[in-house]
Amino acid sequence: MFHIVEVVLRWLLKAILVVAILGLLLWGGVAAYSYFSYERHIEKVDIAVSVHPEGAGAICSDMPGLPLFVDIINNSSKTVEEVRFILEARRKGHSANLASNRAYESSKLLKPGQVWGDCLPAVIEDDVTVDPLGLEWSVGGRIVTFE
Repeated sequence: MFHIVEVVLRWLLKAILVVAILGLLLWGGVAAYSYFSYERHIEKVDIAVSVHPEGAGAICSDMPGLPLFVDIINNSSKTVEEVRFILEARRKGHSANLASNRAYESSKLLKPGQVWGDCLPAVIEDDVTVDPLGLEWSVGGRIVTFE
C-alpha cells in the first residue's frame, strides 16, 4: 500500500513540474510576442514637446493660446494609426507635475519615417499660479495604436 502511495506522489510531482514548465513556456511566448509585435515598435515612436512663446518666430509663436509644439516621429516599421498622450510640466529641479491630466490624441496616419506636429495649449492645474511657458514640458504616458 505504501509503495502505491509513493508511486502516485512521484507521478503527481512530475505532473506538477510539467504543468509549471508549460506555464513558464507559455508566459515566455506571450511576453516575446508582445515585445516583437508591439513594444519594440512603440519604443520607436518619438514624441517631443517644445515651447514656442508668442513673437519668437517659431512654428507656434504666431498662434495665440497654443504655445506648445508637439512633434510625433514614427521611426518604427509599422504605420501609426493613433497616438494618445498626456503632457507633463515641471519647475526646473522639481518633480511635481503641474500640468493638467488632459489627454491629447492624434489620429494622423504616420507611415514609417513620417513626422507630424501640431500646436497645443499649455494647460496647467487650476491652482497653479506660475507662467506655464517657464516650465519644462515633456510627454508623460502614451498609447500608440498601429495599423
